[in-house]
Amino acid sequence: MESVLLSARCTANTATVFWNKPENATADTVYEVSLDGGHSVHTNRTHYTFTELIPNTEYCVTVYSIGSIHICTLPARRRIYVTEEPYNAVGDGKTLNTAALQQAFYRLWAK
Repeated sequence: MESVLLSARCTANTATVFWNKPENATADTVYEVSLDGGHSVHTNRTHYTFTELIPNTEYCVTVYSIGSIHICTLPARRRIYVTEEPYNAVGDGKTLNTAALQQAFYRLWAK
């Protein structure tokens, strides 16, 4: 039996799963892929991207006749807007905003 490698790349909301083309595959080969045993999708490529996933969540992806892989999406990134309250940094290229930026970074790390 040949070894077909499965790998994945994840963000907070997407996961792309890759696999090697089996030796017996042809140009017409269609792969069936499912996420957590749910609805299957079909692709003729050796990769598939799942979208709209939940951040920081474990999933099992199965490529039927190839294998399965357990993946985990990344935690969601938090955005801060340092030019708004309570930081009020000024983006004019002249104003020194060190205190506002330090306050924003401190609040991010403290949570």
